[in-house]
Amino acid sequence: MSKAAFFFACLLFCRHVAAAGLLDLSEHKWAFVGEAGALFAPRMDIHGYIQSNTTAGWSTTSPTLRAEAWLTRPDALNLGITAQPILLNFRDTIANPLTYRGHSFVAGEPGKLRYNFSSLRLTANYDLWPGEATELRLGTSIIARYAGVELSSPSARFNRTNFLVVPLLNIEFSQRLDNSFSLVARADLFPAARNAGLYDIFAGVRYRLEGGQAIEFGSRTYFGGYLPDRANDFGNRIVFQGVVGRLVL
Repeated sequence: MSKAAFFFACLLFCRHVAAAGLLDLSEHKWAFVGEAGALFAPRMDIHGYIQSNTTAGWSTTSPTLRAEAWLTRPDALNLGITAQPILLNFRDTIANPLTYRGHSFVAGEPGKLRYNFSSLRLTANYDLWPGEATELRLGTSIIARYAGVELSSPSARFNRTNFLVVPLLNIEFSQRLDNSFSLVARADLFPAARNAGLYDIFAGVRYRLEGGQAIEFGSRTYFGGYLPDRANDFGNRIVFQGVVGRLVL
């Protein structure tokens, strides 16, 4: 799916929501979510144009944090805002040569990578499965993400930053197992061709506390990227895997 088609689909969804009178938030309640855990990056690819992966085999582990605020109501429209900073530091050996805009990295030399992939997103989704035991929500997220890549070695150094706003398909699912436990899954997806796109997926278990609060525990998978399609450019593909706990207030 092209980016233009995805934007058009998101606009149609928002128009349908407005036309159906679903923006009445008078009976909605605020919910706040804090997420913390450990983020493991088993794959970090930096490719020059028609060049092998410079950072093949590089990996790192880092703490991860995430904050969310939601206006919620059962069987109705939910609106949310999510902030997630991601800052990772890698140290390893340059696996393959990289030539990028006059910078030449030599294989076998020690290298360092400082990687920033922080984002802010707005989400709107609607419950397609009325009832208490099962919830299936479908909607859209608009993500504003900042990417910063600072790669250095004894022979070369470059710092590249990029800011991008893209729409994502939002899906949420929960299945109650008993009065206390539920299975939960949430995803923001931007599928694209050529191994590109963005995928942010949480799957876990929720334990309901008194007063409408809850604790969730599970895994968060974050992957995506793109390949370079012209000379003097580079591509980046990432895989993050986190074990996280979430407190819902």
